[in-house]
Amino acid sequence: MEIIAWLFLLGLAVMAAAFTAAAGAVVQPWLAAPTRGDAWRLMTAALLLVPVCVLMFVYGLAWSIPLFIWTGATIAAAASVWGWRHVSRLRLIVAGVVMAIGYPAFLLWLPQLNVAEQGTRYDACVAPLVVDALERYRSVVGRYPSTFDDLYREYPPLQLGRLPGPTFAPLFTAAGGRTDVPCFATSTRWLYATTGAQYALGYWRRYPALEALGARVCLYRSDARAWHCEWNGWGPFPAADGSAR
Repeated sequence: MEIIAWLFLLGLAVMAAAFTAAAGAVVQPWLAAPTRGDAWRLMTAALLLVPVCVLMFVYGLAWSIPLFIWTGATIAAAASVWGWRHVSRLRLIVAGVVMAIGYPAFLLWLPQLNVAEQGTRYDACVAPLVVDALERYRSVVGRYPSTFDDLYREYPPLQLGRLPGPTFAPLFTAAGGRTDVPCFATSTRWLYATTGAQYALGYWRRYPALEALGARVCLYRSDARAWHCEWNGWGPFPAADGSAR
């Protein structure tokens, strides 16, 4: 099995190198003598790089696999730039920066994007469970909790070293909880405000390399009974660090 795993990793590295080298070879004639009729070469080269990017994103959570993919692609990118050394200096500099610096940097960003996207899916999974827990709280106490922390006893974080189980399922309660909860959202950044009779609930997440653009915010109002997500849509909450947890 170990030999098969190594062959798989080496195969991914070779495939990433092959697609990257093919993209460099396709675009080389255009760099040497750019013509409008050869514009298809740029599109073909971009399409050849797509499978490498997809692999980096899909295997983003397995650190060893992206490392092999990135290494193969980066070596092939550097070799392609070396093969372009006879084109004009300006085109070589521009194409070299894109291929040997921008392309590897973009590949390194994709696993981070995968992690953020996984967190987004967990947020969306646990959001209705929080709404359910708030309604259960009100059915017992007669009002919604004053702070999100009051609800948090129903939402115990997974302790370090402990395997996931019913005790740590988000918002699971012995009285009427759910045993089919598929997600843990301990990293969710919650927003919560209440008047006692009504409440506003939300969560937000930033994406790597896009922090300057703000955050994706999802809000729920008990009087509207619907979730609404938009970029920087903070509603009644202060921006950025107004999370309740």
